[in-house]
Amino acid sequence: MTMGGSWAYNPAETAWKPPQRLVQNLVEVVSKGGNFLLNVGPMGDGNYPAQAVERLKYIGQWMKRNADAIYGTTYAPPMPGFTGKVTQKGGTYYLNVFDWPADGQIVIETFLAKVRGVSLLSGEPLVYRHEDGRLEIHLTAQAPDTPVTVIAVRTEGPLA
Repeated sequence: MTMGGSWAYNPAETAWKPPQRLVQNLVEVVSKGGNFLLNVGPMGDGNYPAQAVERLKYIGQWMKRNADAIYGTTYAPPMPGFTGKVTQKGGTYYLNVFDWPADGQIVIETFLAKVRGVSLLSGEPLVYRHEDGRLEIHLTAQAPDTPVTVIAVRTEGPLA
């Protein structure tokens, strides 16, 4: 993917993609088992345009906080009732939330692995209830991270 509309440096570039969208694209690609290749075209002097540097810094700051949900993860199956993207590493499922639910909860209708704990990726535990394969996660009033907040669901094994 390009950061703007061109695959090479274009001094007249005006169609820069928002950095938030680039992070969301990264999460979406990784959740499908892919690698996200982001084109960065240098100027003639070897430097990068300020707009590209700004976007790379934004992605880097988000990655500092959320690397566990990206590096070393793999595809996870869709989860009925959850509209975000899911990645998985070992017995941890990372729920990548793009749109923070207005009702303050995430409900996954079928989650068949035994849940050991649920927390924001930052470590703050979240209240949850897991009964008869249905997982309800109660959230904070506002999304603690943008543009994607990550929730870690630790399990005792894979989903059945």
